[in-house]
Amino acid sequence: MRDKCDEMTRRATKKLNAERKKESFAVDWTKVQHALRIGRLAVAMRRKKSLLA
Repeated sequence: MRDKCDEMTRRATKKLNAERKKESFAVDWTKVQHALRIGRLAVAMRRKKSLLA
C-alpha cells in the first residue's frame, strides 16, 4: 500500500514540476518577445535618427 502511495505522490510531483516548467518557459518567452520588441523599436529609432541627421 505504501509503495502505491509513494508512486502516486511521485507521479503528482512529476506532473507539477512539468507544469511549473511550462509556466516558467512561457513567462521567459513573453519576456524574450518583449525584449525583442523593445530592441526592434530602439533600432528603428536609431535608423530614423541617422536618416534625419
